[in-house]
Amino acid sequence: MVTDAHAAAMSRRGVSLLDREPAMAALRAGLDGDDTALTVADIDWERFAPVFASARPRPLISEIAEVAAQAAAARADAEDGDQVAGELRKRLGELSQAEQARLLVDLIRTAAGEVIGHDSPYAVEAGRPFRDLGFDSLTAVELRGRLARSTGLSLPSSVVFDHPTPQALAEHLRAELLDEASVEALPTLAELDQLEGALALRAPDDIGRVRITMRLHSLLERLGAAEERREDTAEVAGRLRAASNQELFDLIDQDLGLS
Repeated sequence: MVTDAHAAAMSRRGVSLLDREPAMAALRAGLDGDDTALTVADIDWERFAPVFASARPRPLISEIAEVAAQAAAARADAEDGDQVAGELRKRLGELSQAEQARLLVDLIRTAAGEVIGHDSPYAVEAGRPFRDLGFDSLTAVELRGRLARSTGLSLPSSVVFDHPTPQALAEHLRAELLDEASVEALPTLAELDQLEGALALRAPDDIGRVRITMRLHSLLERLGAAEERREDTAEVAGRLRAASNQELFDLIDQDLGLS
């Protein structure tokens, strides 16, 4: 006999025990039929299939209508992933590092709360391991799916256990979404607006305003020069790729002073 705990665990994975009368009817139909192999089961494919196929494709169930529909929806989500990730990157790019971390932690806590049935994301502590919150292989895969759809990232099925707390997982998502060096160097748009507002309140000959204005002009000149150098480098690289062997030898001779 199956224990209540075992039955509950199976149900969470999408496999429910058959009621007696439908089970006996299915058995009689199987015995009366000509099938050499028959399986009767009450499967919630929406819960069962993602976990069963999380590590690799499962041809055994791939042609079942509900499973095929899930696969088609997953492919559609993957096609939209770049757009979703781009929008999230843009949003994160306008925030400070602390604000980025807070946004991603809240996103994870909200998704995790929905998966395990909490009404509020604040019931999911940012530093508490997912296992301590009751996550198992089924709920971990479900959370992975929700986060993949909301971030546009392709996440492995083990991501929840590889990064075992919402805080650690948020740091991983941030690293996947953003280039660390560029994030550290750039001020937010709100900070630039604040600087603009502060300068507007100063007199044109205010020494602080003059110093910052000169620094900004110098910065723009350096950035413009760097952009020109990149364009020149790209042009030279293009000419080298298109050059014949003789033209390359002539260039080398010229650089060495041999011609």
